[in-house]
Amino acid sequence: MTTLPTRPLGKTGLQISEIVFGAGAVGGGVFRGERDERLETVRHARDGGSNWIDTAPGYGNGQSEENLAWILRDLDWQGGFKGSTQRVGEHQGSWGARQGGRRWGSSC
Repeated sequence: MTTLPTRPLGKTGLQISEIVFGAGAVGGGVFRGERDERLETVRHARDGGSNWIDTAPGYGNGQSEENLAWILRDLDWQGGFKGSTQRVGEHQGSWGARQGGRRWGSSC
């Protein structure tokens, strides 16, 4: 496994890789394709040294977060993973703050 340079994330004390793995629509590697392809996409990011995954309820209409839950579990990715997600207000669509947070949090 490769190690990438890291930087502090504000005042959190977390060290995140300088390269983030984007789990959104560009490429769609987390919610398009076959199950094995999705798993290998994230495995490749991890093995390449990324410890930070960006996702949001709107990425693939929630599929990014749902798939990341089983992908991270199947990869047994513990300890070094950091994730970021965006919560949107209920007035912005069907993905309210409680829905998005519950989906991601309860799945991991």
